[in-house]
Amino acid sequence: MSAAIVGASPGGDSPPDPTASGRRHFETLAMVCLAGPAASRRCRQGSAPGWRRYRTGDEVLAHHEAAHGVCGHLLGRYVWELTIIEDRTVKVQKTSFSAGHAWSGDTPEPPSERPRRERAETDFRRAAEASRILSIIEPPFGWRSTLRIVRRMRAQANALVDANWRSIMALAEELLRQRELDQEQIARFLKDETRGSYWRTRSQEGGGT
Repeated sequence: MSAAIVGASPGGDSPPDPTASGRRHFETLAMVCLAGPAASRRCRQGSAPGWRRYRTGDEVLAHHEAAHGVCGHLLGRYVWELTIIEDRTVKVQKTSFSAGHAWSGDTPEPPSERPRRERAETDFRRAAEASRILSIIEPPFGWRSTLRIVRRMRAQANALVDANWRSIMALAEELLRQRELDQEQIARFLKDETRGSYWRTRSQEGGGT
């Protein structure tokens, strides 16, 4: 089974936004997507090199989706829903189904109706597509530039997960217990004043937007 992050895709007919806000949008999308796999790896790490911690599939998935939520929040998104309930109506790749999802967006309130899709892209595919668009904004355009940006986004997502691991673990524990969390329940774990703090810190450190 595969976990899918549900949110606004970077697709469409509009050209990439070359402004700082456009770059931030696609960097956010890539890092949110890559935070889930980073947390899945991190939660299996043992106490010593070469050791792996045993985790059930639900435990790994809860950390995966919690990382989408925590990192999305820190990157400025509003997290509306987290679930580790399988949805067999949403197909991922050819043989898998959505094992869970994180639903988030740019507005405080979610849409009145959540878009229903028969298919969802994997986190890696969505991150790769966001990185491809960033390679257009950050020339030279091409597969080498896309690969360079993917590696940069993965390193930044890993660092964000590591820096906020306690918050991810706490949210994952609650998600594992409840199996689905709504916006009000999620807000108990994510302070409103920390939303978007990643970009504020990066700006203060001279990393731009």
